[in-house]
Amino acid sequence: MSSSEIKYPTHITHEYLPETNAPFEVHPLTDPLELHEARVLRASVYIDETGFLDQTSRDKDGGEHDIDDQRSLHFGVYENQENIRHLVGSARLIVKKSESESQLPIEKHFDVYAPAGSVEASRLVVETDKRAKESQLLVSLALMRSMIHAAQDIKAPYIYAVVEPGLYQHFLQIGLPAEQIAAQETIEAYNSDNIAIRFKTDTIIDSVWKQDVDFSNRDEMGVSTTRFPRLGHFISEKPKLGQRTYFGVEDIVTQRPGMFTRNLGFLRSEEQEKLNRTTVAIAGAGGDGGLLAEQIVRSGVGSIRLADPEDFDVENINRQAHSNFKELGRNKAEVVAEALLRINPWLDVEVYSEGIHEDNIERFVRGSDLIIDETEFTMPELGTMINRSARKYGIGVLMAMNIGFGAQVTSFVPGKGKSFEQWLGIPEGMPLDEVKILDIPISRWLGHLPSYVDVNVFSQVANGEISAPSLTGGVALASGIASEQALRHILGGRGTKRPDPILAPGAIVVDPVDGMRVLRNTKFGFYRSMATLVLRNKLGLVPKIIE
Repeated sequence: MSSSEIKYPTHITHEYLPETNAPFEVHPLTDPLELHEARVLRASVYIDETGFLDQTSRDKDGGEHDIDDQRSLHFGVYENQENIRHLVGSARLIVKKSESESQLPIEKHFDVYAPAGSVEASRLVVETDKRAKESQLLVSLALMRSMIHAAQDIKAPYIYAVVEPGLYQHFLQIGLPAEQIAAQETIEAYNSDNIAIRFKTDTIIDSVWKQDVDFSNRDEMGVSTTRFPRLGHFISEKPKLGQRTYFGVEDIVTQRPGMFTRNLGFLRSEEQEKLNRTTVAIAGAGGDGGLLAEQIVRSGVGSIRLADPEDFDVENINRQAHSNFKELGRNKAEVVAEALLRINPWLDVEVYSEGIHEDNIERFVRGSDLIIDETEFTMPELGTMINRSARKYGIGVLMAMNIGFGAQVTSFVPGKGKSFEQWLGIPEGMPLDEVKILDIPISRWLGHLPSYVDVNVFSQVANGEISAPSLTGGVALASGIASEQALRHILGGRGTKRPDPILAPGAIVVDPVDGMRVLRNTKFGFYRSMATLVLRNKLGLVPKIIE
């Protein structure tokens, strides 16, 4: 992606991404000549431009320094343009190694106390033409990243800073957890109004990630998206101390080369590129849907829509990949979306935390390349609504179900095979409110019953008396098979050598106990497996779960 193609947000922040793809490098400054360059840059900003320091602060060699330089870690950013290496930004971390050591500058200017081991970020300067007025920062972000990781390496409990109020607000906007610890004061030594802030070192990176994956802002349709470009991945990447670390605009706005190279050999490079341009919409982000979403993103799909109105509950922990005690009570689609963005921060994500309904189904489906229906089989009106909308736009629908240790996967493609309604015996054109109360036998849904299930359990599920049991092994199989079938939908078709997905009334049925088969008709498969199940139960070959 070239810099001219980058779409900037409209909000005001501190610094533009530079309108250049020239490589930058950031590294610790230890060489005397490099340190002199940094002092000269500091003088040009703090003395000549801003007037934070008066002219008497300039050294004879044209730089600016103070006594704290001697106990500081220094960092610099260089631009490499046409074999010319030029310093464009620098910063320092002042280290308070012990209680007996001199106070940090912030302690001298404000009534605050910094415990031993703390550091103060200071003299962060960026050359004038590398700063910005809108969009996102790059040069200063690289300097902050270096200081954050250096502070973590020396186990500093806090990072302190004396800043202007506008910069403090900018930190909050980025997601840096800046805490104001003293009221604003006019500091005569700096000729400006400043405030005292601090960061808890071990929470900074998580805080930026949290800002990246914030789905709290919903539009008029109740759909959530996140900010772009995202910054957490850049902050997280630790520069190699003592080595020059190169970076550029692409490090923030373009996914890393090599993320999906291990797919190649099974996928071709042009197929990988197509996946990056693909949008997959997944209705249901629980067991099968949540894990399938992760597998699809790891395959390289570049855009995901997730819909689920439910929150994680304790009963989900046995099988749903992104459920845990930390996430209990949180919306499934939002939690899964956050996990996906930590896998691929460049992913485009839309979250429908109210689930799909008649008011948003068109938006959910339109523009997608594949729909995955992971809604509850007890709510056939949702599957009907999805498939009707998908047919309108000529989009295929994939459906995966976990069954015991096994799984069943099938698809519905407009103009081929049976439609969703034909598969379930739903009359064509039946209103959704009537579909909702329609009694659809479980034999319509399942092409196979595991031979090891207690028939009493099955009977109670079929009668709606208890929820269907579900195992993590079955979820893994369902999502694994469905991820391959999804690639058939996306990458197959005329002119390709990839086979078509298995269409209804057929299905792929896999079970570690009962084997694998591709059914031509799930209804016949159901009754064949039902006979085996009843016989095995009568012979006492299945453990009794419910007496």
